[in-house]
Amino acid sequence: RQVRRARFMDPQQRMLLETTAVVMTESPAPLSTNSGVFVGISMLEYSRMNVAHNGLGTFSATSGHLSVTSGRLSYTFGMTGPSLTIDTACSSSLVGMHVAREHIAMSPGSSESSLFCGANLTLAREWTESCSLAGMLSSEGRCKTLDASADGYVRAEAALAFALHSDESGGHTIVAKASSVNQDGRSSSLTAPNGPSQQDIIRQVMARGGSLPEDAAVLQMHGTGTALGDPIEVGAALSAFSSSAGDACISLSSVKSNVGHAEPAA
Repeated sequence: RQVRRARFMDPQQRMLLETTAVVMTESPAPLSTNSGVFVGISMLEYSRMNVAHNGLGTFSATSGHLSVTSGRLSYTFGMTGPSLTIDTACSSSLVGMHVAREHIAMSPGSSESSLFCGANLTLAREWTESCSLAGMLSSEGRCKTLDASADGYVRAEAALAFALHSDESGGHTIVAKASSVNQDGRSSSLTAPNGPSQQDIIRQVMARGGSLPEDAAVLQMHGTGTALGDPIEVGAALSAFSSSAGDACISLSSVKSNVGHAEPAA
């Protein structure tokens, strides 16, 4: 029975079980039993492939729903806080971090920790072909962020899990001073980025964190290496940080040039 369960289980769920187990054993501060679980994930490529090759089975339903991903982590590791699967496309795991942080902030004394995760596997040829036909993917197989010859991104695979704790729990290696989420609203098309909206979110997060523009040293870009997206993102950053005092300099960085675009786990 366990072998059949594993065969039908989406490998994204399996990978998150493994990465979460590492977090549970190596985190400087343990996750409490009332921790929330927030998973950024979008793709169901394995479920369709599994049905095509193996047919339907007892465990098809629990492999074929994104909501099960967060539920399986809560069940396996005995965490009773909110359990949410978040699909906001390429921002899914970062939105998961924001929601996890907000959960801790709004639950003082009742929940001092959260788990946020992201996963992506490129399994189905059809979805990659769809992205290519939509003009999203690089014809050269390289994501060349900020390069004049950039023509799109390369799909990548990833699984990640992080423990987020309140200020009082100690043992932090990274401090998330502030976070915020917004949306493009009306732009030139459904998938086109909105420069003013990006400016707003940068300014909003800086204000929430009590930081000045000159305090920023590095901006980790979305940086998909597209002719439309990269210039808009750089323009928004220039506007948002233009009030920096003195000769403050901010470095632009994008991991996608090294490892590709992990989409919901980016």
